[in-house]
Amino acid sequence: VLNPNKSDIATSKITMSTQAPANIKPCIPAILTVILNEGTKTKNFETFYKEVHKSGITMRFDADFHSITAHSESLADDLPLALDLVKEVFSDPRLIENSFEYAKKLVKEAVLNTDSSAKESAMRKLFPNRPEFATRDEILQSIKTVTLDEVIGFFEYVKNNAKAKGIFTAPIETKPIIEQTIIEKLSSGLQNFRPFDINVFNSYAPTTENIVLTKAEPRNQADIVQIYKFKTNYNPKDQVVFKVLNTILGDGPSSRLFNDLRETQKLAYRVNSSIDFTGNTGLITLGINTTTDDKIANIQQFDNVQKSLDGFKEHIEKLKNTTVSTEELEAAKLRMKTKLLNSIETSDSQNKILNSSKDSLLGLNSLNENLRLLDTVTAQDIKNAANYIFENPPVISILASQDTIDFYNKKTVQTTT
Repeated sequence: VLNPNKSDIATSKITMSTQAPANIKPCIPAILTVILNEGTKTKNFETFYKEVHKSGITMRFDADFHSITAHSESLADDLPLALDLVKEVFSDPRLIENSFEYAKKLVKEAVLNTDSSAKESAMRKLFPNRPEFATRDEILQSIKTVTLDEVIGFFEYVKNNAKAKGIFTAPIETKPIIEQTIIEKLSSGLQNFRPFDINVFNSYAPTTENIVLTKAEPRNQADIVQIYKFKTNYNPKDQVVFKVLNTILGDGPSSRLFNDLRETQKLAYRVNSSIDFTGNTGLITLGINTTTDDKIANIQQFDNVQKSLDGFKEHIEKLKNTTVSTEELEAAKLRMKTKLLNSIETSDSQNKILNSSKDSLLGLNSLNENLRLLDTVTAQDIKNAANYIFENPPVISILASQDTIDFYNKKTVQTTT
């Protein structure tokens, strides 16, 4: 995809991706990411980046469970060199023992410096067999046994099974030679790729019962998430409706969760909802951090956990049973339109939009089509979507102090009895 701009800066995003995530040890993509940024087998970090920085190029590589991506930014005249350097890494990354050991150490330190979260446990329960949703402890355990051959094997798996896309934002209209150069550079030095398609892998399995996960950890605030899983076929209108619903529910300071649980009930500083998609599975996550037992401030509010969950339930039931007002619906649409238009202000953000558009049924015109579809969303659409999304029981995960967990469990038993 060639996206003309008026700046003399050229940005690129080149991705090799497979149809489905690989079933590998959960630490491998992070380790591969570090190695990809270390240069090539013939050029160590210092040599490789001396060439990069000498030309004022910025470059980084990322890997996840089914793709490898190269990002670059440079002056337009230096784009050919940037593409040559990307191809060098894609062809012969520094997959050697020294870089592997360095990457393992770096990834381990990064994981150790991350905090546990309630969402981590919930996602593991929702996707028990997927390594991309491994817990912090599972990632650390996998680092102990992972081998360089396994990392090499994953890299080769992506290369041998990948479709590919490249997004380039550059002054193509004022410098037409750039278009020819991009095509020439991408026509050699890379392997053959699979035909491009927009199919998604089948990840959906319905939840059949209410699940509550609790974990005790010394902390003043309870970290609570409630996640609903639903199936999606990526129908463009449905996707827009789902996102409008999430905007109304908890995305931002004008949302229902924010205004009620934070502003009115004073339960938390942070409360929100988010929407994500993995394969043909959609996920709505409601999250809150609420103070339960701050010994320094002499606060004991263990019942904030149940108040938060009651708040989630109340607003879900309202969406399912009560039609949203015209004013609230139009305000949510306006917030989404503003967010969409703000997302194309920079070359890098334009690349992200175009990159995701290639995987959309709407194609490269997805941003304009989403703006158009927003105007067609009705209050009944939101009500129907709420009854669809929240049809199956959620997974609730609570990470809090032992006293808070004990209080919650005791109350739950009493209520059930």
